[in-house]
Amino acid sequence: MTGLACLETNFLVDLLRPLASAPRGPGTFFSVVSPILPMLLGTVSKLSTKGQIVIPEQVRRKVKLKPGDEFLVTAVDNAILLTKIDRQDLRRRLDRILEENKALGFSEEDVLKESRQVRHGKEA
Repeated sequence: MTGLACLETNFLVDLLRPLASAPRGPGTFFSVVSPILPMLLGTVSKLSTKGQIVIPEQVRRKVKLKPGDEFLVTAVDNAILLTKIDRQDLRRRLDRILEENKALGFSEEDVLKESRQVRHGKEA
């Protein structure tokens, strides 16, 4: 865990510690805060033996995810970033990249080969 993430976690733990003994029931502070705790702290999901994780329902609703949606999966430091993708938008972007590189003298094959190497973490 990075220093900043550790500080943030400690801050949240200290901030939320009084909730352990807070009164519960309708109209209490706890009843108002407890539904948003997963949004503040995140939700724990477990990786299956098939490499799958469950995206919690509240997150799927917030981002408007549907079965069959596709994602770009990126490793960022010690985190995984999932970015919902639109194939038509990706095709437009790829076409633009290919056109720009064609003007520089690179073929479509050159660009695709280079992108595959980058995607698989190999030096080009």
